[in-house]
Amino acid sequence: MKQITNWTYNDIALYAKGWYERKDLFKDMAYIFCKIYGYQPDNMHDIAHMMLLILDDLTSHLEPGEKVWWNSYARIFEDVDHRVDFYDMDRDTAITSTVLSIVQGVDRKDVALKKPVYSKHGYFRMRGPKSMTYAQMNREAERFFGEEK
Repeated sequence: MKQITNWTYNDIALYAKGWYERKDLFKDMAYIFCKIYGYQPDNMHDIAHMMLLILDDLTSHLEPGEKVWWNSYARIFEDVDHRVDFYDMDRDTAITSTVLSIVQGVDRKDVALKKPVYSKHGYFRMRGPKSMTYAQMNREAERFFGEEK
């Protein structure tokens, strides 16, 4: 995979990889997509569609002939159907969950993520104890992501 830098979906990847405390899947995704596209999706179907666009974007960065399990719509929708049946999810939530799991599995060498910035006025907190300050959260992110150049 060609390394992706300045990825439009950086916050989705941070969310998938656990850098943001999850509240409600629909509200969280709607907030992030509002930041990306400038409008707030009003239903899970729109979010599922946007998640599939993320998958298309990831696929466009594959090298010619590179094989990954999620490059097959049959395999992706097998996973979606499994989530619908096993976890009793609706189809749009299952699509969103499947794409989040794919993004979570993308290696750091393939996507150069920007570190999260936490603040009192931000929507997300870092997962962890409620007593953790925003300065502590930012130090933790800095330690993991390193200094930006």
